[in-house]
Amino acid sequence: MQKLLNLLILYFCLALPFRVGAEGLALSAAEIKLGDVYTESVFGPWEKRCIKAESEPNNCHMFQVLTDATRNPMLEVTMFNVPQGGQAVMAASIMTPLETLLTAELQIQIEGEAVKSYPYSWCNKQGCVARIGFTKNELNSLSKGTTATIFLTAAAKPTAPFALEMSLIGFTKALESLAVR
Repeated sequence: MQKLLNLLILYFCLALPFRVGAEGLALSAAEIKLGDVYTESVFGPWEKRCIKAESEPNNCHMFQVLTDATRNPMLEVTMFNVPQGGQAVMAASIMTPLETLLTAELQIQIEGEAVKSYPYSWCNKQGCVARIGFTKNELNSLSKGTTATIFLTAAAKPTAPFALEMSLIGFTKALESLAVR
């Protein structure tokens, strides 16, 4: 479990400084330098983003920005592989806006399944982060669905949680591109 936590922290810290839209990551192969984050592929609303490494394969992850009804960015979902041997086969870091009510926890409901709650791990200048480990069964549910609902609560409105839809269109192809075990 400690290895998973360390991996999540490392991965999140590497990806965080590069929080820009896909258009900001469109680099030609010649322009991609060691440590650059670039969009390798797009699968509907999911992007496969990679960090250029000294040797292949590059470190890659799935990424999606969720917006509210007026298209304001509200959440960033980053999903990536984890070492084999544990219950989790894929991890996610979900960044929410500042002033999220942390005690309410982030909740996810995959189509027709029970709502699951996840605690927030930390906040920084960009937002607050919940870290999640997904099992093979949970990944199968995500692959079969068309949307998952993510619930969060603003500190200013503690009795009024709101929902954001995470599109699962392209999820399976993005997942396969990461070669999940």
